[in-house]
Amino acid sequence: MTSIAAVLAVAVAAAPPTIGFDEFAGVNENGAVYRLSLPYLNPDHVPLAPDEFFHVVGRDDLAQQYVSRQHTRAALVIGGVVSILAGSLGGAFAAAHEDAAGSVTYTVGGTTLGIGLILGGALMNADVVDAQAMHAMANAYNARFTSVAR
Repeated sequence: MTSIAAVLAVAVAAAPPTIGFDEFAGVNENGAVYRLSLPYLNPDHVPLAPDEFFHVVGRDDLAQQYVSRQHTRAALVIGGVVSILAGSLGGAFAAAHEDAAGSVTYTVGGTTLGIGLILGGALMNADVVDAQAMHAMANAYNARFTSVAR
């Protein structure tokens, strides 16, 4: 996989690298219209992950925030799975010791907590800025780069 730094080094030697966006629109299963705006680095149309985009435009703070949110989302989902497993095991252990009330409490409690954590992680928005702000950052970056090349 090509690193962004390598692409930038080659691009600077050949032509000023600019950032563009692939734009997609669609309708989800609920009928809501959504828009995706995916950044890429020219001239080779190299796709940029959000954290790479923020590094390229010089916003390392936003890259760090994005990565931190991704880690939080993953931790919530993993914690949810662990909670469901722990509740199930606790319920099975209680059932093996003929504690029906404990079995239900562990199983229902662990499952409820786990589902809540999984949903929290799945529904958490990892975006630190909206598409409009990303476009503005890209435009500022492109203007800065093209004015140096002139």
